[in-house]
Amino acid sequence: PMLEFLGKAPRQAYITHSEQYLKVVYGQDVFGKLAANQLEKGYIHIFSDSGFAAEVEKVIERAGIENCMIIQIERKGCSFDFDSRNWVNIPGLFRVKLFNNFEPSVYLTEGFRVVNTWLNYGYPDVV
Repeated sequence: PMLEFLGKAPRQAYITHSEQYLKVVYGQDVFGKLAANQLEKGYIHIFSDSGFAAEVEKVIERAGIENCMIIQIERKGCSFDFDSRNWVNIPGLFRVKLFNNFEPSVYLTEGFRVVNTWLNYGYPDVV
């Protein structure tokens, strides 16, 4: 907890601002709209954090589902307990799990391998 955040931890203050102001005023998909507006053709865009289908759906609307994938990162001892986010599961959207139980260089290499495989072999028929 910090005085600058009125006694809340910074993360909790940001969550409160998001849930009680931004999403109330601009809609549950506000962060998806902002992300989708940043997309440019010819580039790979990586969004490091999303736990809400409404956000992901806005990116899919803009880019097309065949141009999107979710890399679900899991690590032992980490969960969405006490969090407003959850795993996003959108029918038809390719999703792969990546386990973050390695040294950073191994984890990064595995992430690149997953993306390169997807880019080189296309969107799978079976999701």
